[in-house]
Amino acid sequence: LSREPHLTASQVRSRLLTSADAWGNASIFGVGKLNVARALQMPPLSPTVTASVVNARPRLTWAAVSGATEYRVYRSVLNGFGWELWTTTTGTSFTDVNTPVLRYWGESQPADPWAGYYVTAVNGVGESASGGTFYYLTDGVVPLRVTGTAR
Repeated sequence: LSREPHLTASQVRSRLLTSADAWGNASIFGVGKLNVARALQMPPLSPTVTASVVNARPRLTWAAVSGATEYRVYRSVLNGFGWELWTTTTGTSFTDVNTPVLRYWGESQPADPWAGYYVTAVNGVGESASGGTFYYLTDGVVPLRVTGTAR
């Protein structure tokens, strides 16, 4: 539990009680024996991400995270559109082939127009924090997932 020091006593109790395996007579032995491996499961650590540009397209790469079953790539474009899940992958890289960029900007948000990305690792317990947010300058021509009529 040292990896999750923010847990309250109630959350620790709940995690322990829901991690017990049935054992013997419940009226004599209580809920069962503690399955420590299950009790201590938690979301994976954040991936360490590197950003680059390949053929004028944003590319993110990361090392595999122990215990991760997939990675989620989130994207936001043009200040104010919000972040959305862009894709999932079991691999350790992502290139947005549909979004042309002028150059990699860095981890601080530039003036418009831009496209930003972040990556999380996922396992059966949950999702990690992001491995950093990475911004690219665009020429303003980026695919959006919006509904309605363009003007």
